Amino acid sequence: MSTLRISATVLVATLFFVGATAAVAQTPDVSLPTTAATAVQPRMGEGVAIEVNGQAVSSYDVFQRVKWLLYWSRLRPTEAVLVRVEDEARRMLVDESLQLSELRRLGAERGVSFIVPDAEVERRIDRLARQRKLTGAALLSQLVDEDIDSATIYEMFRAQMSWDSFVQSRYAGRISLKPERVRSALELQTRNLERDSFRLREIAVPARSEGRSQGGMDFAEALWNGIVKGEATFGDIALQFSMAPSASKGGEIGWISLDDLPAGARPTITQMIPGQISPPLEIDGQLYIYFVDDFSPAGGKPMFDLYSVFIPATSPNLVNEVVMLAALQRSSATCSDLEAQQRAYPGIAFEKLNGVTASSISPDFRPWLVASAPGESSPVTSSGNRIGFVVNCRQYREKPAVETEGDVQERLYLEQLILLSKRDLRNLRQSALIVHRY
Repeated sequence: MSTLRISATVLVATLFFVGATAAVAQTPDVSLPTTAATAVQPRMGEGVAIEVNGQAVSSYDVFQRVKWLLYWSRLRPTEAVLVRVEDEARRMLVDESLQLSELRRLGAERGVSFIVPDAEVERRIDRLARQRKLTGAALLSQLVDEDIDSATIYEMFRAQMSWDSFVQSRYAGRISLKPERVRSALELQTRNLERDSFRLREIAVPARSEGRSQGGMDFAEALWNGIVKGEATFGDIALQFSMAPSASKGGEIGWISLDDLPAGARPTITQMIPGQISPPLEIDGQLYIYFVDDFSPAGGKPMFDLYSVFIPATSPNLVNEVVMLAALQRSSATCSDLEAQQRAYPGIAFEKLNGVTASSISPDFRPWLVASAPGESSPVTSSGNRIGFVVNCRQYREKPAVETEGDVQERLYLEQLILLSKRDLRNLRQSALIVHRY
């Protein structure tokens, strides 16, 4: 059975690359199509790909879902990507079939409907479209251009939304958060303020794909490359492919200290700065990709309130400008003095810069700022097409914003709800008869 499934994936890869090879060879520096979903065409006829408790999932359903995943994630359809995307498409279709069957069974028993109507699905599509700055109608039109049947999207969201709504109503009154658990989470945040902390996002994918012999590093590297090259967003990839609990929030795990990270991630994270993304790291059978949104050293991030004084560097000989700026420095001992001088120097740009970090200002002034003390003024320096100086008005530390008690309760509640949803779905899978026909 595994061999047949791999052959199907290889066929998809072949169908894409046969059509794309010539174009890529002629223009080696041009990226492949954003999704290339239109190039993945089912040429094998519409047979039964999977049976779930006797219900058929067609090969057309699988190919449609593969094309949607490529479209939305913007992944380049390499063979390694297609293998994993097909796995994800199959997993989603099996789960959705089980969820809808269970909801229809329970609905028939109780005389109610747990299936959300089209109107709710359309609102979800509208919200999704806004992420790409589109209307729902424009998104559906794009899908038609990519040869993706809109029914694929409707049924996908219908199953997901119906299941989420049912789970929430089922457990809403049964999840009890112990006060000590909330208190412990709040205390952990407080302790972390006194440690080096990172605001992180994560993607976690299995190091081995279910039912396959090859590892997942090729797929993880494809995800990493897609994000680094701007072909995919971290949030979209996390939402669709990450197995971590943070997936529902686009991979966001918030502020965390090194001690709270897996040991295998710490050496890499300590070397990263805000804006950097780690290569895939294999840790305990999972491959992790981390993105550092922000960093706060122990005690808080150094912040500065500055006052800048600049004039355009319009001539090759800047002697007059330097003399004028130096005189202004000597006559103004404080930032308040500078502010009072503005009207006397109409050709000079005076500007307050509050809440500045060293990394956010021009590199020309960065070394000075880090070593400066409040009240000190930088040397007159040429920076780009301007010349001027900066005064350190105030220096302080700003600690990361922490969650309120309500935020913590909401986060823990959602985590518990996700665990219960996964448990119920796992139970459905364990009792189901699932047969992959190819």
